[in-house]
Amino acid sequence: MNTSNTDDGAGNKTAANVPSPAAEPETESRYWRQNLVVCLIGSFTTIVAMTLLLPFLPLYVEQLGVKDHAAIVQWSGAAYGATFLLPHWLRPSGASLPISTAAS
Repeated sequence: MNTSNTDDGAGNKTAANVPSPAAEPETESRYWRQNLVVCLIGSFTTIVAMTLLLPFLPLYVEQLGVKDHAAIVQWSGAAYGATFLLPHWLRPSGASLPISTAAS
């Protein structure tokens, strides 16, 4: 950041922090890459967890009281599919939300 002297209107000189134009894109690029890596790791972990859950889901549904084999398969599929379908159905509602800007 560069510091420059500014006049506060009463004739007093004050130092204001002004971001350097050259440093700003580097910072944004670095944060963007960090956010991308965090999102990729989170997505990978979620997919692995859901894959590990899949073989045990019918056993859990059976423990909940469902006895018919076809019903166990249907409820297991519905529970597994809901994880991916709900975000898909709710995505358009989030797209219309206003995007806030930093320090406006």
